[in-house]
Formats: sequence, C-alpha cells, structure tokens
Amino acid sequence: MKWILEILFLLALITISSGNIEEQPMPSILCDCFSRNKCDVTKEKADTIHFKCINYYLAHTYKDRWYRNISGEALNYVLSLEREANQVIESTRKKRQADNNLIHGIRKELRTLSREERTRFYAAVNSLKNNRIGNTNSYEAIASLHNNNALNAAHFGVAFPSWHRYFLYLFEQALQRFDRTVTLPYIDTTMENSLPNPWMSNLWSAEGIGNIDGGQVNVGPFAYWRYQTEDQRYVPLTRNGGSGRDYFPADCYRNIISESRNYRILEPIAASIHNLEACHNFAHATIGGTMNDIDVSPNDPVFYLHHCYVDKVWQDFRDNARSVLGDSYEFDYPVTADEFHKPNRAMGNLNQITNTMGYLKVFDERITRYAPSPGEITCTTNADCQAPQFLRCSSGRCIPILRGSSSPVGRRKKRDVENEDVEYKSVMDSSYQNNFVIDGEADVNQWAFIPVTLMYIRPMGQHFGCSPVRNGSIDDNYDIYSNDKTSKLWDYFKPGVDKRRVSDSQSGATKFFVQSDGISYKGRYIDYGIIDTRQMVYETVAYVGVKNPRGGAATAYLSVYDLHGHVCQPRCIDRSSKTLFYKKCSGVIKVTKEEPQMYGDDVAEAVRYRYTYKTLTETNLQVITEIYFFNSFVSMERSTHGTTVVAFKFI
Repeated sequence: MKWILEILFLLALITISSGNIEEQPMPSILCDCFSRNKCDVTKEKADTIHFKCINYYLAHTYKDRWYRNISGEALNYVLSLEREANQVIESTRKKRQADNNLIHGIRKELRTLSREERTRFYAAVNSLKNNRIGNTNSYEAIASLHNNNALNAAHFGVAFPSWHRYFLYLFEQALQRFDRTVTLPYIDTTMENSLPNPWMSNLWSAEGIGNIDGGQVNVGPFAYWRYQTEDQRYVPLTRNGGSGRDYFPADCYRNIISESRNYRILEPIAASIHNLEACHNFAHATIGGTMNDIDVSPNDPVFYLHHCYVDKVWQDFRDNARSVLGDSYEFDYPVTADEFHKPNRAMGNLNQITNTMGYLKVFDERITRYAPSPGEITCTTNADCQAPQFLRCSSGRCIPILRGSSSPVGRRKKRDVENEDVEYKSVMDSSYQNNFVIDGEADVNQWAFIPVTLMYIRPMGQHFGCSPVRNGSIDDNYDIYSNDKTSKLWDYFKPGVDKRRVSDSQSGATKFFVQSDGISYKGRYIDYGIIDTRQMVYETVAYVGVKNPRGGAATAYLSVYDLHGHVCQPRCIDRSSKTLFYKKCSGVIKVTKEEPQMYGDDVAEAVRYRYTYKTLTETNLQVITEIYFFNSFVSMERSTHGTTVVAFKFI
C-alpha cells in the first residue's frame, strides 16, 4: 500500500541559466523511515507517519545542524533532582509491600481540581520559570533534557513511556520544592473530540491553560511566556491549534488499554491505531507552535499535562497487563535492536538510571497513581463530571463547555451553537503564527520566501449541493462541478479514486498546509493555501519560508498535507524534457543566491519575483517559479509560456 494518499504537489523548479532552486535527493534516513512505515491510507492517517519520519530524521541527524548544549548550571540542578528522586525510589522499593502510602498525591484531570488546587499548580509552574539558575531558569533547565541525546533515546522505541515517566517524575519533584501540596495533573483531551472543533473547548481559556489559537499565548497562567535558545535570544511561546484535529483519538485509548504486552503498543512493531507514541503525536502536531518542535516542546507547560495523560494511558494498560501476566508485567521490556532503547542503556540525558527504570512497579504502586478521568465515566448529572466550570453531562458523557458559553453545548450544528450565544468558529477562522527561528535565533530577516502554487483536482463521488436546474426542476443527483467520466475534462484531468472529502464545509473551502523543514539548518516553517474543493480544478498560491541563502546555500524538505491527514506527493520538472514535464521527486530542494532570484527576502518581494512585468500597464504575466499540488496520481506537462496544462493518470 502507498503510505500516502493520492494527493500530489509539484515543484516547478524552472531554471533560467544556472537557476537557484534545485531538486536534491532525499536523505537515506528519511527515505528508509518512509519505506518502513507504509500504510493503508484508507485506514490510517498518513500525516502521523509523515510527522514521525520527519522528526525521526531530525533527531538522528541533530548534530548536522545547530543545537544547544545543556549548560553546566542546568545539568547540576537536574542532577540534584535525579539524586533526590532516585533516593525516594530506592528507599520505597525496600519498604514492606504492606506499606501502601503514596509518595506523591493522586494525579487528577486538571479540570477536576479545585480552583485553589489549580491556582497552586499554576503558581508552582511559574515559580520554576522565575527561579534563575545561571543564565537560565529551573523550568527551562528541565525542559532542556528533552533535546540532543534524548531525541533518539526518548522517542521512536520501547523506552518512550519509561523515559517520559521518569521525566514527569523529575518535573513533579521540582514543583514540590516550591509547594509540597502540588501534584502534576493531566488533561484528557479525548473529551474535546465531542466538540464541533476541539479548539473551541474552554480548556483553552484564561481560566484553563490559555489560548490555543492566534499564535502567541497571551491569556491564561502562561501568558507572554518566552524561552531562551541562547544567551539573550528568546522565542515567544506559541500555539496554532485551530486545525480541528483530535488531540488524542478516543479509539487509541480503547485499543491500547485492551492490550497486555508492551511490544504491541510501542514502536517499532505496534500498528498506529494501537501505538502509544503515534497516538500521542496527534497533540504535538495539532496544538502546533512550540509543541510542534520536538526538542523545545517542553517549553509549553501543555507538554507536561499532555504527557501526564499519555502516562495515565500507559498506566491503565499496565493495570490490565498485571491482571493477565501477574507481577511479571514489571519485566515486560520488549526486545529491541535499537541501541538507544536497550534495557540496560542509560536514559538519554538522564545518565544515572537505565531505560528499564520507568517499568518498575514501584511507580504504579507508590508514585504514579491516577484518578479516573471524567471522560471515562457514565454521567447522569453535571455534578458527576466534577468540573462545573469546564465540563457538563450530555447523553451520559462528560463533554467540555465551549469558550464564552454560559450554557454549554456539545457536538451541535452551527445554528444550535449560535442559539447558545457562542461565537462559532470553524477551522477556516484561524491563522498560523510562525516563530521564525533559524539556528536558535528568532528573526524574520533570516528567512527567504518562495511561492507555492497549489493545484487541486476534485475526486469523483462528492456532492456540494451545486445542482443544475433541468426543465424547471433541481436535479439533486448531479453537481455542476462534478468531474466524472462524462466531463469534457476527463481526458485531461482524471481524478483519483479516493472519495473522502477534504473539506468539512458545504462551501468546499479548506486548507492545505505547506511545511518546510531545514536539512542544512535548524528551522521549521508552516503556512497554508485555501482551496475550493467544489471545483473540478482549482489553483491557489501560498508562500513558504526557508533559510535565506545569502550566507550560503540552504537545503530544506518541503511537504504538504490537509486538515484530515492526507499527505501529498512531490513532482518536479524533468530537466531532460523539451517541454516542462513534471516527474516524481523527493521534495528536498536547495536554494542558492544565484541569478535569477527565485525567492524573496520578504513575502512582498516573493510575490514580485513570481512574475516578470514588461510594463506597468501590461496584463500578460510570465510566471517564473511555481509549485503545484494534485489530488490524484498524475504527470503534468505545461507549455513554456504557461498557457496550457495537461494532466493525465500516472501509472
């Protein structure tokens, strides 16, 4: 099976003289990851593999780009936390089994905490942030453990839950240095799945954990936070969670806790719908912003709340495993060929303990007990949900209250939401805020922008209510935009076979995201183009950022995906063809400063360089550089004057 859906993007790397955007081969590590993780796109979300493989490549090659070392002050602080944690664990293991007292309190869903408990938790987190340690602070010292060596050792393998369990324990230890009453809470975002759009939940409010849309976090307990990448170099805390995707699919939870062996829920063997790490990736990608960058994601406190829930899911799985395997469940560490995940290997950046530490049952019995989530119970009244400010009972389930709602609703039609005096927002209402970080410095002047033309070919089998009128009656069985075998376009634009809609709106409008990831530099940029999916063929333009090549050539990997997890395939110009013929390519490009310039130092300049103007009054424009995206496997041939396009089925 193809690992991606039948949607393509074509890189029109048109060259005049030497040219300055060139196709490059895909790095072997990235290519191998895609090859190993092929999936049936009718059953699985291809963007989960896309997210995994890009981060897998960046993690395994992080030394090829800029990276930040952990400072000596930060390391000493963390070592003190480790020594304290290890002493507690060791002394606890020696106690009698009958001693059932908890070392830490019971971890609860954030929204079920009392107002005082939430306030104390937020205060402890901010105390960590404000406590200076050398040129950093306690919070960022802990967050720094999640980069460099930990990128490989804490992800993509069987040590994933173990490393993060211990990491959460250290964070909780640090919080309790400021307030012994604080226990790390979790957020069960499967409850958000019941909403028209998950980002409408009032979890993402000033009373909750701050805004998720709009870019910079500017309300809530972590408003206007920044984190440091180098001395006196700061990056604002951002979130871009308006995509409408789930944060943790409910099916994942049910599938995972039904298993009893760790190898069946962990990389590299577990299927994605049973895979704890793959399911956890949704929140990182959907919340976006700081959370979407694997090595700096702990700089958003949502990281710890989300991972605490992931740990709870693993604990619920372990409870089931114990009922099946007995006490031997503690030693169910899967066999692995990955050196980073060997059982006796020291945890990445946590060198005093080994990967098996997090598998010890002492965590289950004395450290990481969890209260049930309201999302797991059957309710009859709002009081059953234990969080009247955030949750209400609907049809036996606890569901989130919408932001700004005095009379909360669950999954309702748009008109119903409006009747509740709630400002309804669709996924089309959110923008995207980049952090403009390249090699540790947040500065838009380090970026260059290249135009991307998205071309969409509508699949068969869809209907948008644009029906013709025949003999005075509406023909509901037909859509005037339909591209079927009777269409005059059929011989030129044959649609793909996948009939899943990529737009949730009857208007047909949707977003396709264009992403660049640095290969020769550290930096990620995401933007989107808006597509009218009603049309048989539709084009629009987006602009994506890459490192400005003024200081040397920049190599980046470009990718495209939509709101529903459909990932696109790249096509580049065949330079051996006499006409502009598009062929399969890697999506990896090199941008140089050679003439003719095919990028802009800002978006306005990129728009200008996209065209050549002979006179200000002339309307005929010659396109210099374009990038195309298709929703079916096609080849594409375009005349050198850009006046005709012929697309046909790719075999």
